Amino acid sequence: MTTRAKPAPARRPPTSSQLRRLWEIGTVLPTYAEAKTAKELLEAGGWNRHIRTMYRDLDTLKSLGLARKLKPRRADGLGQKTARWCAEPKVSLTRTALSTDQAIALWMTERLATLLLPPLIIESLKPEFEKARRHLDLRKNTEKQTRWVDKVEALPDGYARKPKDVNKEVLGGLQEALLDGLQVKARYRSLANGKSKLRTLEPRALVQVGPTLYLIATRADKPEPAPYAVQRFISAKPTATPNTLNSFRLDRFIAGGGLHFGASGKQIEFKARVSRGLRRTLEEAPLSDDMELKRASAGDLVTATVYQSWPFVSWILSRGPEIEVLGPEALREDIRRRLQEAAHAYG
Repeated sequence: MTTRAKPAPARRPPTSSQLRRLWEIGTVLPTYAEAKTAKELLEAGGWNRHIRTMYRDLDTLKSLGLARKLKPRRADGLGQKTARWCAEPKVSLTRTALSTDQAIALWMTERLATLLLPPLIIESLKPEFEKARRHLDLRKNTEKQTRWVDKVEALPDGYARKPKDVNKEVLGGLQEALLDGLQVKARYRSLANGKSKLRTLEPRALVQVGPTLYLIATRADKPEPAPYAVQRFISAKPTATPNTLNSFRLDRFIAGGGLHFGASGKQIEFKARVSRGLRRTLEEAPLSDDMELKRASAGDLVTATVYQSWPFVSWILSRGPEIEVLGPEALREDIRRRLQEAAHAYG
């Protein structure tokens, strides 16, 4: 008489807590080349759970086709065999394991560099940004590195003005033309009179200055590169015409004072009398590489070679009685006039 074999018991569906554990393990499963033992995976995740639970969860992931158990190898000096685990290629919970350091770097990239990256790159990085956020969220109570996201920030010098929203379609057009080296037909609004004008620009670079993103571009009627605030573009469409200038270099443009608005590329020999408090500030953040500070009875003296730009003049005015401009005479007269007009406005 033959006996029928008993059917294997049906696998119980995973509980919500086990599902969370399985997902967490999936975030640390390495590639085939970097396979780890169950103990190493447990340590990588920083979880406080028994090793047997880890083995059960890995077996579950294996049965689901999400993890692969590799042939064991002898552990050094232990005379025993230890199995290693990795993500199942092309069918893993995550495409590659992400370290906490990488997650923090991606988190900062998403926050600080989004406007400076082309839309196609941003779109391709969206899954990685999301994975980084999940990684940091899962480990915020177990890995001290994750505290970094709550302890760092990047703010502009001076009063932090709110950045104006940028038209993403316009930005995409400018970035496309910039990458392909093509001219762009753009409608740009003047800050002086508020009127817009259709222009043909040759994009050269994108630069973030404080809260404002600028396109550095040339024009057929104005070959010298100039900055255009991206927020003032109404439209921007790449053309099929290549740029004409090939010698542009962003580092030289910046070093030559291209972003010192109103300076016209000219430097001055600046001299001023400053308070002791402002002297200490300048010691920590000099005005230029050749800046010199000298003690004097009537106030410390500072000399520096700088660009006489609108931001520089605004900085002088913001320091109030802490600074007295001594030279050049034209700059001293300009500051004196502005301060007199300000005092007159206050009666």
